[in-house]
Amino acid sequence: MQKTKIKSIIEKYKELADFSRNETKIYQYIRFAEYLDENIDLLEDDENYNSEEDFLALFNKKEAKVDDLWKPMLQVGDDEEAMAKFIEEEIYSLITNSAKEQFDYDSFEEFFLELNENIDVDVADKILWLIIMNLAGGCSPQFIANKIQAELLLTGFFISDVSILEKIITDNLFNWSKAVGIQQIVTDLLNSDFAPVKEIYYFVLDLFENNYSPKGVIVPWLLRRELDKYMDKFKHRLDTYELFFLPSNELLPQGWDALYLDCKNSDENNHSSDSILLQVYFNHSENLMLIQNVMTFGLFRLLGTRMEILSLLLDVCSAIKYRLIFVQLGDAFHEKLIKRGATYLTFEDVEITKETNLTPSPNDEY
Repeated sequence: MQKTKIKSIIEKYKELADFSRNETKIYQYIRFAEYLDENIDLLEDDENYNSEEDFLALFNKKEAKVDDLWKPMLQVGDDEEAMAKFIEEEIYSLITNSAKEQFDYDSFEEFFLELNENIDVDVADKILWLIIMNLAGGCSPQFIANKIQAELLLTGFFISDVSILEKIITDNLFNWSKAVGIQQIVTDLLNSDFAPVKEIYYFVLDLFENNYSPKGVIVPWLLRRELDKYMDKFKHRLDTYELFFLPSNELLPQGWDALYLDCKNSDENNHSSDSILLQVYFNHSENLMLIQNVMTFGLFRLLGTRMEILSLLLDVCSAIKYRLIFVQLGDAFHEKLIKRGATYLTFEDVEITKETNLTPSPNDEY
């Protein structure tokens, strides 16, 4: 049993090394994992060492290289909780480090270090994170500057002219716009528990490393992820299954992306019997998801699949704070959705909201 516990700790710290972007931490995590692996036979028989904290303490004595960098990992809760919190902090570090590269960070840091020679050397990094987080929450530069002044005052430091800090924030709104946009999406996803924190981390990393638009990547990813999970139970009976994303190009109006789902099962006469056709369009600047088509036939209509897909789309929109609009509806389905609580927009368009009843009604989709 002890050996199993030690092996789980080894895997945990290997995973930490994979997630961290700090070279010092990476080295320490790997070295600790190697130490446990090299000494696992001795440690499993030693009754004096029974926990991760015990092994860390022993490692500290042996190597004398590990300091406070370990402390964030020794949190109350099981390994899964500790890992999730660690990865969340790494996401925030990615966002802050990206913002640092988009403006004159050296001058920004000097502004705070000049307040007092005893101020925390990491104060600029912490304040930049505070700025990004508050901008993502919709706060004004003036509000943020006053908030930072108040928080510094509580620690014994004073900004004599807060308008200087307000100007720094105002002047860099564009430079920080991508970091702020990603922070907004990350906050929504973490608060909704819609996606595992590990998946969010890798997507944030991908956004920065490949210079992608945050919403242009995360929104279709979320939708594809949820549709794939939903359709998994049907795939064994389908002849074709196509789910693909089409970014903005000459075929789409400017500012719009699209996602298509096309799947079917043909009968012995090669006629499409069970099928789904879904067309969804995104306008990320307007936080809109438009459904142009959700057609179901055969088994999928009998099962009430259309309403289940609408419910899935609404869950995604709720997680990222997009509006869900169903356009170009026929009269019968338009009337049915209105009766189910959808919001009337035009004679052929409705908005699907949390108040809309999307309970599947088998064989009664139109």
